[in-house]
Amino acid sequence: SWSQQQKLTASDAATTDNFSNGVAIDGEYAIIASPGNDDDGDNSGSAYIFFADFDAVAPTGSGTSADPYLIANLANLSWLSQNSSEWDKYYKQTANIDASATQYWDDADGDSDGDKYNDANDGNSTGSDEGFSSIGNSTTKFTGTYDGQNYTISNLYINRSSTWNIGLFGYTNGATIQNLGVGVSITGEYYVGGMVGYNTNSTVSNSYITGSISGYYKVGGFVGSNVNSTVSSS
Repeated sequence: SWSQQQKLTASDAATTDNFSNGVAIDGEYAIIASPGNDDDGDNSGSAYIFFADFDAVAPTGSGTSADPYLIANLANLSWLSQNSSEWDKYYKQTANIDASATQYWDDADGDSDGDKYNDANDGNSTGSDEGFSSIGNSTTKFTGTYDGQNYTISNLYINRSSTWNIGLFGYTNGATIQNLGVGVSITGEYYVGGMVGYNTNSTVSNSYITGSISGYYKVGGFVGSNVNSTVSSS
């Protein structure tokens, strides 16, 4: 079911402008036609360009096994990737997520608001475009549980050719990942995988990866390096 998140209106609307006569959407941009706008003469027309900045939003739930965090959209996934203190919690995904916006994400926090991926450069190719930041690294590993509930994450983009431990999950230890499909375009250096870059003492089950993965050393389509871990039905 659909629910309204925000209403888009023209800043100088008039009753005869016929705003929203045509709409085109590309990633974080929406272009809305207003053929009756008269700014440059009768019916000269205008097009309004809107940019959706995907603020990281904390998911509902408390992160316990009884009340897991519910990952419902890309904003929730961005929050998870940027909050390492929450990488020992329980998560359930509740919808398919299109992560195509990650192709333009860069690590520079242009507006200094603590959210790296909601700046103007994160909506176009102007920045360095590193893409999604993996969940878990050598400093803080992902030790929690992520249940995809048979939903998918599509068009996940990571371009970090000089970074180790790259994947949707970068570095796990004692984690459980299950029931998840992910479509990716990933580039890393050492320990690179679609689902997990460096997988230690963990269990991954009933999950799959599609797309392309590249790196220099210990590169796998699903897991880059698998140490004392179990991967099944994947």
